[in-house]
Amino acid sequence: MFTLGYPFRPWTGAKAIAEGPAILAYLRETAREHGIDRQIRFEQRVLRADWSSETASWTVDIERGAAREPVRMRCGFLFMCSGYFRYAEGYAPAFPGAERFAGRIVHPQQWPEDLDVAGQQVVVIGSGATAVTLVPSLAEEAAHVTMLQRSPTYVASRPASDPIADWLRARLPQKLAYAIVRWKNALQAIAIFNRLDTLLPEMGTEIAALHRRQVNQMLVTVRRQPGRRGQLQNPQIGLTRKGMTGSVSLDGLP
Repeated sequence: MFTLGYPFRPWTGAKAIAEGPAILAYLRETAREHGIDRQIRFEQRVLRADWSSETASWTVDIERGAAREPVRMRCGFLFMCSGYFRYAEGYAPAFPGAERFAGRIVHPQQWPEDLDVAGQQVVVIGSGATAVTLVPSLAEEAAHVTMLQRSPTYVASRPASDPIADWLRARLPQKLAYAIVRWKNALQAIAIFNRLDTLLPEMGTEIAALHRRQVNQMLVTVRRQPGRRGQLQNPQIGLTRKGMTGSVSLDGLP
């Protein structure tokens, strides 16, 4: 959060890697503090926007509220902040044979409140940030969780709190400490990326050893894919740790 937070409003949370509720509270507090929330028209959905060269203006058609009341607005400047997600329905690729699957298929963007994975066999397709968040939580209740991945993802185990940030915040003004930690994290990420890009082809066994040190009694098998610079092939990585209700495995896709 020291690099993702706003530069004009220091992140004061105890955790550098924060959970969703803490991040949402930070956003809401920032919006309220600067009066942004009073300038937002909530519960409105933009349907279309048309540009007119004759009037040099945009015409925006909107649905407002639960009644979906039609509203039309005009403006001279329109700034799009829609992002790359389709909020009404997340992208779901076509999986051949899905209609024959006897289990339940769930998209994280439409997570059902009644989903119970206790004692179930669960497969998570993908290895991005969503999977990194879901898999450990699902493994606490599910009998077994399998994560299917096409391209291996490099993940380093980091503490939720930043000891350097905590030390600086205890001794320096808040904004100064925040700026130092922000630059420290940015430069550190750049240095690590440049260093790994050079060393990764020879780091297969070192990465496996690092994982063994970081996670108590966790079994990790990593082998490098010949001829591909900066890539590790994880055809079958089993992650099993005492104390977990379930276990996790990673299967590589061709």
